[in-house]
Parts: sequence; C-alpha cells; structure tokens
Amino acid sequence: MALQTASAETALKRMCGVTVTAAIYGGRYRVPAVVLVVGAWVVGAWPALGTDSSTELLSNSVMMALFAGVAGITGKLLFEAAGGADRAAAETAVERGRAERASERERQIRHLHDTVLQTLEGIAQGARGSGLDEVRRICGAEAEAQRATVLAARPDGTVASVVQALAVMVQDHPAQKELHQVITKFDSRLPDLPAKVVEVLTGATREALNNIVKYARTDEARVTAALLEPGGIKVTVVDHGVGFDAGTTPPGFGARRSILEPVAGIGGKAFIDSAPGEGTIVEMTWTP
Repeated sequence: MALQTASAETALKRMCGVTVTAAIYGGRYRVPAVVLVVGAWVVGAWPALGTDSSTELLSNSVMMALFAGVAGITGKLLFEAAGGADRAAAETAVERGRAERASERERQIRHLHDTVLQTLEGIAQGARGSGLDEVRRICGAEAEAQRATVLAARPDGTVASVVQALAVMVQDHPAQKELHQVITKFDSRLPDLPAKVVEVLTGATREALNNIVKYARTDEARVTAALLEPGGIKVTVVDHGVGFDAGTTPPGFGARRSILEPVAGIGGKAFIDSAPGEGTIVEMTWTP
C-alpha cells in the first residue's frame, strides 16, 4: 500500500500545521521545535525507508521544513511589527497623557488668572476692599464662587444648569461693586450642557467682565445668554465704554488666552467687536 493514503494525507496536513505553529510561536526555540516535529515524523514513518515510499517520505519531510522556515520568518516579521506598533501606541499614550496634563495645567492657570488673581489684584491696588470686613466679604464670596463651580458638575458630565453657573458667577463678580449696574438676561429654555462647555463659557464671560471693570470706563454692562438651535447657546457681553480699534489692536493676553482660545477649544466661536467711543461686544456661541 502506498504511503500517501487518505489517512496519511490527513496526518501530513496535521504535522505541517504543527510544524508551522512551532515555527511561528516557538520563539528562540523555534528551530529545535521544528527539528523535533520533523524528526518525529521521520521516526514514525521509518518503516517506509528502503521501500518505494522513501522518496515521498523524504520529500514530505523537506516540505514540512520549508513550510516551517517560511512561517518562522513571516511570524518573526509580524511579531516585530506588532511589537513596534505596541511600542508606538504606548509612546502615543504617554504623549497624550503629557498633553492632557499640560492642558489641565493651562486650564487651571487660566481659571486662577480669571478669578482669584483678579480679586487679589483689586485688593492689592486698593480698588477693592476698603477695610478688613470688606476684604473678608470679598474673599468669602470668591470662595463661594469657586465652590459653586465645583459642585455644579454632575457625574454624567453635564451641569445642573448653564444659567445657574452664569448667574452665580455674575452675582459674585467684582463688577457688581465696581459698576453701577450689571444687567443680565438668561433664556430659561437653555438646556443642560457638557461641564467643559459651561466651564469655558462661564470663564470667558468672567474675563469679559474683568476687562470691562479694568478698561471700559463705564458704569454699566450687559450679559445675555440665548438659545441657539439645535441645543446650543450664545453668550454676549456688552458695554458702552471707551472701546478700542478692533481692526488695529490685537486682543490682549487675557482676552486671547481666556476667551478666544478656550471657546475655540470646545468647538465654539468667539469674536470681539469694538470701536473707539462705541463700546465693546464679546460674543461666544456653541452648538453640539
């Protein structure tokens, strides 16, 4: 009976599979593993040597060895490529983590600039807090504002109300004392928004009010928040102060870093329109 029967063909296919597997996953032991498998095949078929099937047996052994060689080289290349991809992914994750930490530091610095530092600067310059009791009141209001910002965030990533966040910020802002009037109009139909969006819009509105107190030389400001379909918001801060030439005067550090860039960072749009003697308009929009 010839060696190449149906059962022999099945056994040969299985042995080729074992050889290829050993060549791919054997690691540094792939060569001994392949030699062991092929050797086992030869020993098992030893009775065929010296018969008409000996040539076929040797050719099958050579074929298994060739399959194993090709599979071993291919497997090594694939594993090296996969390892390189894993290392690249790990490096990307590290860089992403660094970028996120840097972004968070930038956000914290910007928030500190727009809130606590503005209050401390006003106290240091004598513009705020005529006595110890007044300074204590200002510091207490600032602490409450910071606490409200933290407590407003929900676990699901939204806030209780963007209207509430804006109202708390405006109520505790130095403009309430420095200006004669701060007019607010917030659309009650405004939906809950992602925490990041509310944080950025509230911070940008705070900075716009800071600039009015510092530079506008006016006694009134207006803050409005209107609904933009679908589910968006438009926040506008207006004053009728001295203004400036928006065509030739670039936005200052505070306006650029605390209004324009943060709003653009959440996918929104912001612009500042002003003219000498005609006041300033800061408009910020965001839609999901």
